[in-house]
Amino acid sequence: FSCALKVMWKLKRNSLFQWFMILISGVIMIDFVLPSEMVNDRVLRVDRIRQSHHNASGNSHFSFTLVGEHHKFNITEDFANAIDENDEIRYSISPLFKEVNRFKKVKSDRATYFPLRVISGSLLPLLILLFLTAERILKWGLKNLQMVLAILLVVDLVYLILH
Repeated sequence: FSCALKVMWKLKRNSLFQWFMILISGVIMIDFVLPSEMVNDRVLRVDRIRQSHHNASGNSHFSFTLVGEHHKFNITEDFANAIDENDEIRYSISPLFKEVNRFKKVKSDRATYFPLRVISGSLLPLLILLFLTAERILKWGLKNLQMVLAILLVVDLVYLILH
């Protein structure tokens, strides 16, 4: 009898864990797709920062941060090359985590998304939702992968809250 209770508790605990992951994934995805506050801003400067990889190859890359009158956020290299100081830009800010979802020059029709925001706000939560759905239907038993995805999800949530 006690063995059956242990198994039931383990299943219930695992189910609660999965529902918690689904809830967090849903909140992150909703924040990404909900209508955002649109902000018009003026570019004060674009900071270009060289980042080293600190490995045997010694490679590096540049990251670009746009500093506007109202916000400061990461941008792509292409967008950094397309804008100048004092240009008018327009960007959307997510309702829950206040992250910049997309940005563009005011006179342009083409909006740009920062790749890390797309991964953080849609791809990772969607991957987790698909995995958990498949796990429940097919009963794969991939608990280690589930744990890795849970850690990634928590790191993503902490990043969104603290960023």
